[in-house]
Amino acid sequence: MRIPVMNTKRWERVMLSSFGGYDRRESAEEGCFSDMKNMSSDAYPNATTRKKRGIIDTGGSVIYDLYSLDIYHDGENRKNVLVADCENRIKAFYEKNGVPSWHDISNTQGVLTPGEKNAVMFGSSVVFFPDKVSYDFLNHSNSFHLEYHNEYPLGDVDGFYYDISFVPCDINGNDSDEQSALRKIVKGSYRLNETGGKGSFYRNMPFNADIKEGDTIEIKGFDNNDINGYYNIITIPKDRSCLVVESESLHVQSEGCIYFNRNVPDMDFVISAGNRLWGCRYGFDKSGKCVNEIYASALGDGRNWYKFRGLSTDSWTASVGSSGAFTGAVCVDGYPVFFKEDTIIKIFGDKPSEFTVTEAKAPGIENGSARSASFVNGYLYYKSSNGIVRYDGGIPLNTDRALGREKYRNAVSGSLGSKYYVSMENEKGKRELFVFDTEKGIWHKEDEADISSFCKCGGELYFLCNAGSENSKIFAESCYEWCTPENDFPWYVTSTPQGFDHPDKKYVCGLQIRLLGDVGTEAEVFISYDEEDVWHRVQSIRCKGGGDYIRLRPRRCDSYRLRISGKGRCKLVSVAKSLEKAGNGISL
Repeated sequence: MRIPVMNTKRWERVMLSSFGGYDRRESAEEGCFSDMKNMSSDAYPNATTRKKRGIIDTGGSVIYDLYSLDIYHDGENRKNVLVADCENRIKAFYEKNGVPSWHDISNTQGVLTPGEKNAVMFGSSVVFFPDKVSYDFLNHSNSFHLEYHNEYPLGDVDGFYYDISFVPCDINGNDSDEQSALRKIVKGSYRLNETGGKGSFYRNMPFNADIKEGDTIEIKGFDNNDINGYYNIITIPKDRSCLVVESESLHVQSEGCIYFNRNVPDMDFVISAGNRLWGCRYGFDKSGKCVNEIYASALGDGRNWYKFRGLSTDSWTASVGSSGAFTGAVCVDGYPVFFKEDTIIKIFGDKPSEFTVTEAKAPGIENGSARSASFVNGYLYYKSSNGIVRYDGGIPLNTDRALGREKYRNAVSGSLGSKYYVSMENEKGKRELFVFDTEKGIWHKEDEADISSFCKCGGELYFLCNAGSENSKIFAESCYEWCTPENDFPWYVTSTPQGFDHPDKKYVCGLQIRLLGDVGTEAEVFISYDEEDVWHRVQSIRCKGGGDYIRLRPRRCDSYRLRISGKGRCKLVSVAKSLEKAGNGISL
């Protein structure tokens, strides 16, 4: 039975002028997009294309990584300079005589191994691992290897006769009686006698300048095993003729070979916190022993990791109870935090006697995504095995539900303002760049650039693409006049399915799309009906520089999806739908 209804409104108009971001969920709200490319939240609530990036000429250099450093070069201190780790060179990009360009600041051939490194800021220096080399770019003479290894053959060597002895002394290296708790280690050289043995005394041989006062060194090779071990160097005279150490041993040896080592443990990840370097290791150490440990260097001293004198400045080592490989390390609120895929390990305390290790079962950094950790507005964001999470020292909270069920891996990230940029490999092994606007809580997808790392420098974010190859490229997130602007790039947005929520047999009888684009921007509109995979091209325009309208009338359907694509800068301002009832009566 149908009852006629007089003077009822048969159509209405609905305006959508607030657009969300990228949202792959089936429950995504109207105004979100199930797919997109090269879009941004910069004009929120409108949907807009991202800014053009600037391309920095690399001069054909093979680049492994980028850093933001203070440097001294060409007679000037320069702050927040973009520095590139290139093949056999360290280069800096700064303005000279009004023209920004690259400048060679250090030759690293034979010092740094080619490839990706763990670079840690420590004071005015950058310490590179696994090379264990410290570079001070403000004082270039203060660059050195953290480790020291040397050997002293004894007996008849090169026409002289050598021995090493432990001799009682005072703190200045002067001879003393045997009651002293100090010993000077002396390498004596003698002339050969007629039989090739020890003859008359020649002189004490100086020790290498790479050994410093305050170092803790391992000495081994003595036939008395009780003497082998670690020694704290108290004093080194100016002529470096001896090393004054804490010991009560008396010994002279003139055969074999004595080894002097300042060791730095092999570490998976290294960070700086509390004026110390911190590192972690899961696997085998140098001696072949399987370890699961966290290390801290001596206070203010990246050279010494085995200094244990009972002082607040000592080194520190602790074993970890949780199993599995370490996956990352970050300094959070001034304290070191180490991650495994399912564990977060925090270190509290200000000196070795107070250091406390706490372990919590929670989503840590995913294996292969150590570089996904970045701070935005005081929160740490990183890629866990459960997705992108926000961490404030408590339980990590997921922020990427909008990315859907796709599994990503090998994430690298950067941040600028309130945005978190993360490049990840999808299930097909192709990289995709996503941007999370933490203030607005929405995601956008940009492009498929092969980004290897990010670097925030001088208020700008730089992307390094194709690291380690002759095609290395550097992009700036914004395009400056000293950059080469990238070409117009393709963009598109795809709406979520529309139409299921219209009651009373209403259907869409008309659509009006308002775009605001630059002069010459090209845009096309496609429509897909009832979840089919076919896209029907319905209209295209070339923008005139003002507001442009696209009007179309979709066919009758249960649902539809829109795709708007183009090339050139453009903003989606609104989508207006005209709804019409299918009949003019009420069915009972």
